[in-house]
Amino acid sequence: MDMRMLVIFLQILVVSFEFAYGAVIDRNRAVLESRSNWNYDDPSSLWPVDFPMCGGEQQSPVNLDRLTVIEATYPKLMLANYDKVFVETLSNNGHTIVLQLPEILSSEEVPHLSGGGLPGIYNFDNLHFHWGSDSNRGSEHRISNQAFPAELHIVHYNQKYADLATASGFSDGIAVLAILIEVSARDNIAFRHIQHFEHIIHPEGSPTSNVPLPIPLEDLIPDDPDAFFRYDGSLTTPECNESVIWTVYETPIAISERQLDKFRELFTSGNIPMVDNYRPIQQINNRIVTYRSSTSEFHPFSRLTFRYGEARFPVQGICFVAAVSVKPAKPAPPDHWSYAERVHWKEHFSACGGEHQSPINLDFASAIAADFPSMMFYNYDQVLPEMLTNNGHTVMMSVKSQSNEDVPFITEGGLTDPYKFFQLHFHWGRDALSGSEHTINGQPYPAELHIVHYNTKYGNFSEAVAHPDGLAVLGIMIELQARDNIAFRHLERFDDILNPDSDKKSALTYPVPLSDLLPDRTGTFYRYNGSLTTPGCNEDVIWTVFDTPIAISQRQLDIFKRLIDSEGQQMEGNFRPVQELHDRVVYYRSEVSYKAL
Repeated sequence: MDMRMLVIFLQILVVSFEFAYGAVIDRNRAVLESRSNWNYDDPSSLWPVDFPMCGGEQQSPVNLDRLTVIEATYPKLMLANYDKVFVETLSNNGHTIVLQLPEILSSEEVPHLSGGGLPGIYNFDNLHFHWGSDSNRGSEHRISNQAFPAELHIVHYNQKYADLATASGFSDGIAVLAILIEVSARDNIAFRHIQHFEHIIHPEGSPTSNVPLPIPLEDLIPDDPDAFFRYDGSLTTPECNESVIWTVYETPIAISERQLDKFRELFTSGNIPMVDNYRPIQQINNRIVTYRSSTSEFHPFSRLTFRYGEARFPVQGICFVAAVSVKPAKPAPPDHWSYAERVHWKEHFSACGGEHQSPINLDFASAIAADFPSMMFYNYDQVLPEMLTNNGHTVMMSVKSQSNEDVPFITEGGLTDPYKFFQLHFHWGRDALSGSEHTINGQPYPAELHIVHYNTKYGNFSEAVAHPDGLAVLGIMIELQARDNIAFRHLERFDDILNPDSDKKSALTYPVPLSDLLPDRTGTFYRYNGSLTTPGCNEDVIWTVFDTPIAISQRQLDIFKRLIDSEGQQMEGNFRPVQELHDRVVYYRSEVSYKAL
């Protein structure tokens, strides 16, 4: 064969290869498109035609009936690395919102499940949501025929398989945690960070969107993770592989209606509003549903370490008794004070007997309406290194900022200058009937949070405290709710500061932005001039007390009470009683009335 014929032969071979390879690519693309070319218009009738497995005998979701389930004695489900924070991305796949971890993680690093009756270790792959066009429907599973407004699925695959696609071909391949979602009046803080959908409203050409402040997966787990239903089923979207071990938590999580509406603003690949993206209930057929109940008041996110003698041991849960040794108290300094002697403060700190003392009762009927502009919170959404300290009177949190540009500060809202964040701290009672320093219309709350700022025209807090316009404090009432407050799960890491030591600081593993500690409504507040509520009671504070509280659980409130004060006693009742108003004026800014101006 001469050179000319060889060239012609090679050209023919290349063209033939390109044609064949292109045909393979086209076939693969067609298969992929057919797999994604489905919708929720009529899943019961249409899906089994195009995807035969969707007509199988072990399909999901199902109704979970407490009257017909079989009680099981599984060990507790172990959620490893669920407390870790990774880079997280969001995408709109035309059917739902998907959150994934794009980092290449080792088997030791990746979040994974084990125990709880599972036949192996299951690595996290993704999580996604299902929701309705209104709040009467949206969940895929039901409990005793009750539908919920939405449902979260956290998808894992068996570690013995290479990936989710491979695992989907085996009956023990996939384990999904299903979490029902109900509606509450308050925002869910974790969802505030997840719901950055601006760049993925439409699926076509939408890039993945990084979650600005990633959250640990544990923030999405219900307060009671020990009670759950278990059954064998399928994926709830085509191709409906019957390879899923379902764990459906009995306790729901909650988000606000506003947050649920953000899901409803998304669009499908057909430019149709993405709503009612749930599959109807399937027949249980011959399957068995088991149920594991909570056998104790166990809370996986509370972990305190107590010291007994020289030994340290961790205690998990909330109902326990432990012997706690207390470090020998340091000699009392000249300005030593305690809450047990608060009636005598003015004898040692003259300012504590002044005419403009705090706290006070805030009476709506006698307050004067004010048309202050909205208060502005700058850098409150930033995550900075945060430190906790037990100063013997309270637990205090401060931040370590890299520059003046990133430090949180407040302005407007009737303030004449910007005020820079200095620290925040808490006051709480011996029981849930008292604990706040301020009262509103005569009502005390179980606790109160103070976020302390100083005027930026002064060099530092110590200088500002000497001027009548030196300090601005935000007072936030704290009430009780059944669920944990997710932000406080990260704050309540008191293991290393149980005993008082002003020089010892404990770094928060997962700092929280200050915005997570603000109430849902910051436009309605009381304003008056007062003092610090601890000695020396300097009368240099512009108080802003929000009339909307935040909420934590009783379990979380009890954790504060395990701290030890400067007297070597349990730290509780660390609040000052209400003081006389005297000639001061209290203003009230109503968000509604201001908007109407």
